[in-house]
Order: sequence, then C-alpha cells, then structure tokens
Amino acid sequence: MNEIADNFRNCFAAELRAHQRSEPVLSRFIEELEAIDCSAYRIVSAKVSPPTVTNHLETALDRTGCAQLTADAVRQLARLVEWYEIFQGEGIDRDLARGLVAGQVAGPVGIVASSSIRAGLFLLAPDIHYPLHQHAALEIYFVVSGMLILQHGRSGTAFHLRPGQWSVTPCHRVHSLTTHGDPCLVIYAWIGEFDAPNWWWEQVHGGTWRRVRWERQPDARWLRTAHEPVTEEVLKEAGEEPAEA
Repeated sequence: MNEIADNFRNCFAAELRAHQRSEPVLSRFIEELEAIDCSAYRIVSAKVSPPTVTNHLETALDRTGCAQLTADAVRQLARLVEWYEIFQGEGIDRDLARGLVAGQVAGPVGIVASSSIRAGLFLLAPDIHYPLHQHAALEIYFVVSGMLILQHGRSGTAFHLRPGQWSVTPCHRVHSLTTHGDPCLVIYAWIGEFDAPNWWWEQVHGGTWRRVRWERQPDARWLRTAHEPVTEEVLKEAGEEPAEA
C-alpha cells in the first residue's frame, strides 16, 4: 500500500514540476507532496462504494488522457482508497450530493497520514454543477479523465480543463465546477487552512447574496451548519467587486 501511495505522490509531483518554472505557486504543492511519509500508511475500512463510484469510476478509468505513469498510479489508488460522498445534511440536492465523491490518499482519513496536505482523488458524476463556493485552503485540480469546467468569480469566464491540465484556485477565491455528459476524475490537493468552513454562495430575493457554511467533520465529509449575508468584507476577501452584489 505504501508503495502505491509513494508512486502516486511521485507521479503527481512530477506532473507539477514540469510547470514549476512558469507557475511558482506549484512549488508549494510539490514541497508538501515530497514531505509525505508514505511509510505511515493505514488500512482503510472496506465499505460499500457510493453510487457514483459504482456507476462511473470504471468509465473514468478507461478514458484517462494524462501521462501513462500518472494514469496507472491513479488506477491503482482508485481501487484502494475509501470513497465517500463529500457533502451531507439537509439543504443539498440529493443528485448533487451523490455526484461529488472523494477518496483521500494523504490526510487524516487517507491511506497515508499527513498533517500538512490533503490530497487524493475527486470523482464528479456527469451533468453536475458544484455551485459557487470558497474556502481558505489553496487548491489544485489536475484532470485525469473527462472534462472539468471551472469559473473563478461570479462573473468570471468559464474555462475548460481536459486530461493532463490543471488549475490552482487561490485561497478564498469564489469558484464553481461543472461537468457535462461524461464523469470527470481529478487529482486534488489542498494546503493551508484545511478545517476552516467551506462557504457556498447563492443569490437570494432581490439579487443580494448570502453564503451557506459547511463544516468539515472527523470523517472528512462536510455538514451544512448555518448561513449569513455576503458582506463587502467577504466580497473583498473573495476577490469580488462590491458593485457586483
């Protein structure tokens, strides 16, 4: 198990290292990946896979389009990690909740322990829209198969990520994710403030905005807990212009 995690870590770091000179922020992810102690592995519990994994994982694995070494490392891991639906609780569309699943490789519920990075696999079902949200952690997505459509900002221009492509979302930047007719399999990593709330933004009556707070639970899932108005201070933190509110 530790050899599989080590191979994944090395392949992902190599993918990022190829672009490190032009994108210095990747150095932060590479440093944390290289610091993972892959000998400190844990046995994950055998659980029934969520429906999205049962229905779409094999399709996603059959259609990988990134470098072969990375694709092979992901295939090994995908059958080893413990997959779980990320969001739970009232107030979330059931299809959306089912359509966002993760398998942690490094972190408190991953197959290797880490206190400084959360990294693993993220599987999105077809025709899913993960609405505008923000979090304190610095985030990277690297697409293995399918196509991921990202939008940074409420009025930002959406852009497409295909296999072998990646995108970094700055801390607190509001962003959304969308898929079309195929599942999308992604490698993700978070560094920074892991356990700060994840805030979902939504427009309410009169065109004003509020954000809904999701808090991480010990099993790595997120639970909806409260909501509050989007203030000018929040807009500024998220890189948004107050005039847009």
